[in-house]
Amino acid sequence: MSSEVVFSDFAEYWHFVKSINKTQRDIIFNSLPADQQENLQSSYEDGGWEDIFMRNQIDKDIDNLKKDYNVDILSIRSKVLSGRSHFMKLSDWSIVNEIFGVYQSRHSDYVLGGLHAELENTDTVSLFSVNKKGEKKQLND
Repeated sequence: MSSEVVFSDFAEYWHFVKSINKTQRDIIFNSLPADQQENLQSSYEDGGWEDIFMRNQIDKDIDNLKKDYNVDILSIRSKVLSGRSHFMKLSDWSIVNEIFGVYQSRHSDYVLGGLHAELENTDTVSLFSVNKKGEKKQLND
């Protein structure tokens, strides 16, 4: 005999558990019957919830990068993708890569996608984009 369904899908589950800490959420999830856990997992995957959570975390990282290091990576990316190069301290570029390197590219492409870096000197990198031929993009490309 099947047990009564507690949460119809992940959206309903999240509505009730979002305000409690992860440990408490895990206890609730793990207390559900296996078929309901599978249903929630399937709903999580089908509903694109991972993408939402990753985007929210990346947005927090973008804000912290700007606040802590005064690096507005989205403005820099916009400038570079429009065909203008941008020079950045190597130490700042290393921090950017450290922060966003932990994410799969499908999640972080809106931050770093299309950016290429080239070491200019011992403490500076040049950020640029490339055209379809793989050449540095210029404003008239």
